[in-house]
Amino acid sequence: MTKFFNMKNLADNSAEINIYGDIEGDWWFLDGTATTFQQELNALGDVDKIFVNIKSYGGDVFEGQAIYSMLKRHKAFIHVRVDGVAASIASVIAMAGDHVEIPENAMMMIHEPWMMTMGSAKELRKEADTLDKVTETIIATYVQKVGDKLSEEEIRNKVADETWLDGKDAVTFGFADSVVDATEISAFGNQKILAKFKNMPERLKTTASAKPEPVIQTESITDIVAAVMKAMGTQAEIPPENLACSVNDDEEKRKMFNTRKKQVLEAFTKSFK
Repeated sequence: MTKFFNMKNLADNSAEINIYGDIEGDWWFLDGTATTFQQELNALGDVDKIFVNIKSYGGDVFEGQAIYSMLKRHKAFIHVRVDGVAASIASVIAMAGDHVEIPENAMMMIHEPWMMTMGSAKELRKEADTLDKVTETIIATYVQKVGDKLSEEEIRNKVADETWLDGKDAVTFGFADSVVDATEISAFGNQKILAKFKNMPERLKTTASAKPEPVIQTESITDIVAAVMKAMGTQAEIPPENLACSVNDDEEKRKMFNTRKKQVLEAFTKSFK
């Protein structure tokens, strides 16, 4: 899994966090990305201001909720800057900002959460109930940020319709606080995530589907090939028994997964109390 965030300390007792790309968690949420995010956030120290730069089409709902909660409860002033797109759960993370700025040509997108799951009919119905609860907490996030610029019913309708907002609309409706000059939007985004969006603006579809030319460092390509060949030649075979996965193992992992989801949802809900 590619790490989608990085952090660093700046001058004047401030720090910067870049959240770029697909928001993903480790398998089964065990010692997941949110844990690493919290550790690195703590490592920034007692800073007074944190700039959070976001360029993401979204991703894992529970990882995003956990990150939102961490930023929301941090004592520092959170200054969010949307670098191109803050869509889906990335828009929820943006709501943690005490001040949110967005370029006039950038976009925010809000919609109902969805999930991939497996199990019996009973388990699937339970997951649908979980999605309803997640939707309520997400709407509460938007309501808290928007204030009196939109009613809760209007927010619900926009969420249900998958609404894309440019910079001016985001400020008008209260999802952002200020509009800045237009910036160039670069290509990024997992096509599996992008495929579920039904109302993506045409200009973003073109950008999202573009494939930038890879940057190849010719002076190191020989070393890279040599390292790969060496790894292929020396890698031990995986014992057949390690490839097996029993039903009991799957059940245990599913229980741990559901426990982690419940913990994240409860922590997220506490952000509004």
